[in-house]
Amino acid sequence: MTTADSRARQSSLAFFLARAEQARAEGEASVLAHVRERCQRSEAAWQALANRAERSERLRQEEAVRKSEQHQQQQETLAESTAETRHEETFEQIGPSGRQDPR
Repeated sequence: MTTADSRARQSSLAFFLARAEQARAEGEASVLAHVRERCQRSEAAWQALANRAERSERLRQEEAVRKSEQHQQQQETLAESTAETRHEETFEQIGPSGRQDPR
Protein backbone atom coordinates (compact mmCIF):
# COMPACT_ATOMS: atom_id res chain seq x y z
CA MET A 1 0.00 0.00 0.00
CA THR A 2 1.37 3.38 -0.93
CA THR A 3 1.13 6.64 0.92
CA ALA A 4 -0.93 8.02 -1.97
CA ASP A 5 -3.48 5.20 -1.50
CA SER A 6 -3.72 5.97 2.20
CA ARG A 7 -4.16 9.69 1.52
CA ALA A 8 -6.89 8.97 -1.04
CA ARG A 9 -8.78 6.81 1.46
CA GLN A 10 -8.45 9.47 4.15
CA SER A 11 -9.60 12.07 1.64
CA SER A 12 -12.66 9.94 0.80
CA LEU A 13 -13.44 9.50 4.48
CA ALA A 14 -13.12 13.24 5.08
CA PHE A 15 -15.35 13.88 2.06
CA PHE A 16 -18.04 11.48 3.32
CA LEU A 17 -17.97 13.04 6.79
CA ALA A 18 -18.12 16.57 5.35
CA ARG A 19 -21.12 15.67 3.20
CA ALA A 20 -22.89 14.10 6.19
CA GLU A 21 -22.27 17.26 8.20
CA GLN A 22 -23.48 19.42 5.32
CA ALA A 23 -26.69 17.39 5.02
CA ARG A 24 -27.24 17.62 8.79
CA ALA A 25 -26.77 21.41 8.75
CA GLU A 26 -29.08 21.83 5.75
CA GLY A 27 -31.72 19.71 7.46
CA GLU A 28 -31.55 21.72 10.66
CA ALA A 29 -31.81 24.98 8.70
CA SER A 30 -34.81 23.87 6.67
CA VAL A 31 -38.32 24.91 7.61
CA LEU A 32 -39.92 22.34 5.30
CA ALA A 33 -40.51 18.88 6.79
CA HIS A 34 -39.91 16.99 3.55
CA VAL A 35 -36.58 18.79 3.01
CA ARG A 36 -35.51 17.96 6.59
CA GLU A 37 -36.41 14.31 6.00
CA ARG A 38 -34.50 14.25 2.71
CA CYS A 39 -31.47 15.78 4.44
CA GLN A 40 -31.70 13.24 7.27
CA ARG A 41 -31.72 10.40 4.74
CA SER A 42 -28.80 11.99 2.95
CA GLU A 43 -26.89 12.41 6.20
CA ALA A 44 -27.52 8.77 7.10
CA ALA A 45 -26.31 7.61 3.69
CA TRP A 46 -23.11 9.70 3.85
CA GLN A 47 -22.47 8.55 7.41
CA ALA A 48 -22.90 4.92 6.32
CA LEU A 49 -20.31 5.46 3.58
CA ALA A 50 -17.94 7.02 6.12
CA ASN A 51 -18.47 4.09 8.50
CA ARG A 52 -17.71 1.62 5.71
CA ALA A 53 -14.59 3.55 4.73
CA GLU A 54 -13.38 3.54 8.35
CA ARG A 55 -14.08 -0.18 8.70
CA SER A 56 -12.33 -0.96 5.42
CA GLU A 57 -9.26 1.01 6.47
CA ARG A 58 -9.18 -0.72 9.85
CA LEU A 59 -9.49 -4.16 8.23
CA ARG A 60 -6.81 -3.23 5.69
CA GLN A 61 -4.44 -2.24 8.49
CA GLU A 62 -5.21 -5.40 10.48
CA GLU A 63 -4.55 -7.51 7.38
CA ALA A 64 -1.23 -5.75 6.81
CA VAL A 65 -0.20 -6.48 10.41
CA ARG A 66 -1.31 -10.11 10.06
CA LYS A 67 0.67 -10.55 6.85
CA SER A 68 3.72 -8.92 8.40
CA GLU A 69 3.53 -11.24 11.43
CA GLN A 70 3.02 -14.24 9.16
CA HIS A 71 6.03 -13.24 7.06
CA GLN A 72 8.14 -12.80 10.21
CA GLN A 73 7.06 -16.22 11.47
CA GLN A 74 7.93 -17.82 8.12
CA GLN A 75 11.36 -16.17 8.19
CA GLU A 76 11.98 -17.47 11.72
CA THR A 77 10.87 -20.96 10.74
CA LEU A 78 13.13 -20.86 7.69
CA ALA A 79 16.07 -19.70 9.80
CA GLU A 80 15.49 -22.50 12.33
CA SER A 81 15.17 -25.06 9.54
CA THR A 82 18.38 -23.83 7.92
CA ALA A 83 20.24 -24.01 11.25
CA GLU A 84 19.01 -27.58 11.83
CA THR A 85 20.06 -28.60 8.33
CA ARG A 86 23.55 -27.15 8.84
CA HIS A 87 23.83 -28.95 12.17
CA GLU A 88 22.82 -32.26 10.56
CA GLU A 89 25.27 -31.75 7.69
CA THR A 90 28.06 -31.00 10.15
CA PHE A 91 27.17 -34.09 12.20
CA GLU A 92 27.23 -36.25 9.04
CA GLN A 93 30.67 -34.90 8.08
CA ILE A 94 32.14 -35.38 11.55
CA GLY A 95 30.32 -38.59 12.38
CA PRO A 96 29.12 -39.88 15.75
CA SER A 97 32.68 -40.54 16.99
CA GLY A 98 33.49 -36.85 16.78
CA ARG A 99 36.16 -37.37 14.10
CA GLN A 100 36.07 -36.40 10.44
CA ASP A 101 34.33 -39.08 8.38
CA PRO A 102 36.88 -40.34 5.79
CA ARG A 103 34.34 -40.56 2.96
